[in-house]
Amino acid sequence: SYVPSAPSLLVRKLGSAAAATDGAAKVRGLQRKSSDAFDALVRRLDAVYAPHRARAPSEFKVRLDFWRGACAMPERLHAEMHTLRVWRNAAEHHDAERWARDGPSGEDEFVRLVERLRGGGGGGAAPR
Repeated sequence: SYVPSAPSLLVRKLGSAAAATDGAAKVRGLQRKSSDAFDALVRRLDAVYAPHRARAPSEFKVRLDFWRGACAMPERLHAEMHTLRVWRNAAEHHDAERWARDGPSGEDEFVRLVERLRGGGGGGAAPR
């Protein structure tokens, strides 16, 4: 049976206090998931493109562009990773205006994008 750790419980309490409404809590949850999904997919892509790791830039936008140019990352995967990067940045920087303008319209859009990315984004090296 799962028993949350003390740090997990503390962070949950902080999150509950910060989310004034159910809608705000739902948005924060989707923002967290956007950040987590981006992190997981970048780690997978780092493994896929491991032979090029020494030359890969550290900044995510530039790294995605490097993978596209130097590693033949499929265009759709590249474009959709940039979309997820924008969502992640809006979430990480607490940019409510950018999230509202450029973030997913809801959970369905988020799930569709991440499922496509999980499957390789339309060809080439799948980040499984």
